[in-house]
Amino acid sequence: MDKVNIPEWLNELDTHSTNRFINILQEFNSSKLDFDDFKSKNINDFLKLKLPTSLSLNELLILALKSGIEPEQVVKLISWKQFESLTAAILNYQGWETQQNIKFRSPTKFNSWLEFDVIASKVDYETVLFIDCKRYQSPAPNIVNKAATRQKERLGLLFTKLPELSYDSRFYWLKKKKGRLLPLLLTWRDHQIKLKDDVAIVPIAKFSDFLKNLQKYREFLYQITFDL
Repeated sequence: MDKVNIPEWLNELDTHSTNRFINILQEFNSSKLDFDDFKSKNINDFLKLKLPTSLSLNELLILALKSGIEPEQVVKLISWKQFESLTAAILNYQGWETQQNIKFRSPTKFNSWLEFDVIASKVDYETVLFIDCKRYQSPAPNIVNKAATRQKERLGLLFTKLPELSYDSRFYWLKKKKGRLLPLLLTWRDHQIKLKDDVAIVPIAKFSDFLKNLQKYREFLYQITFDL
């Protein structure tokens, strides 16, 4: 997915009623349809709610958050795949540009691809977040810890390919020529923000606070600096 920015009209829509967003998300999740197909099938409902027909899933999730629905409540209404879209929506809401499901060739295994669920960058930052989204309901600690370690390793493999990827438009943030890359694991169930191999493991309920205080957390986190 290309980078996503919040359109101005999102700030102008009435978001006082949470129930309408809860109902839409429940119906969408149970429909098993692609979001555009779901909109087409329920276009009259969208028009009644004065929602633009161009509305994307990320924008719908932003509206749901603006209406007062807590992120962990939204997670209950969506699938594991849509959990990635919720992650991107929270980032977009705080002014980050996001990309989803970005793949690159493994430098160590022939004909093998590696993927990042969400990549986020901010124009005035030299920081790029590489987020692995895990919608585990009751994961064993060792499973979460292994996922954090794998994300760190995956970012290390990406780093070896940066000069080659600088010509790939999907990695537009490399145009800055220098910056820092941070791996991150985002989970569903509430717990304290913790570290595994200096990789932050952040519950969705504390994700907004983590982003707002990233400067404070950053000194404790594993990061790769680059200068092309």
